[in-house]
Amino acid sequence: MTVAVVDRRRRCFSVWFVAAALASSVTACAERQPEDAAADVLRVIEAYDRAVGEKDSLRLTEIMSPRFVYFTSSGAVRDRDRFVAFLVSPAYRPTHRRRDELVPIVQGGTAVVSSRWSGSGTYRGQPFEDDQRCSLVLSQTEDAWKLLAEHCTPIIE
Repeated sequence: MTVAVVDRRRRCFSVWFVAAALASSVTACAERQPEDAAADVLRVIEAYDRAVGEKDSLRLTEIMSPRFVYFTSSGAVRDRDRFVAFLVSPAYRPTHRRRDELVPIVQGGTAVVSSRWSGSGTYRGQPFEDDQRCSLVLSQTEDAWKLLAEHCTPIIE
């Protein structure tokens, strides 16, 4: 066999190998349906709400992106550290919390989840009762979905 024939076979094998690897990657991506991503996102929101209820600052910072931002219903903006400090503060004492009406919208590595959050309790000794429409924005990283932003506004009926 000549060197030219061996080189050509090597190139053909290399092209075939790369094509097979790409086809395998495309198949793996195609197997991951948007419904799967939506389910993953909803599990993150569930874990987030559980961490809030347990006042688990470590778990909250794991779930939230380091660039997380919370937009309050009064227009203020809180970064992750400040918002986590609020959530775990002994001054914030929710006695009832509920998130429902969750609607995830996933496109690529971004997800927006619409939800209704209701809660009551006390903050700095003052009672509160909230009924809010919230949007949560998540971004997919290499290993997990991270909560990037949340905004809640009162529902006025």
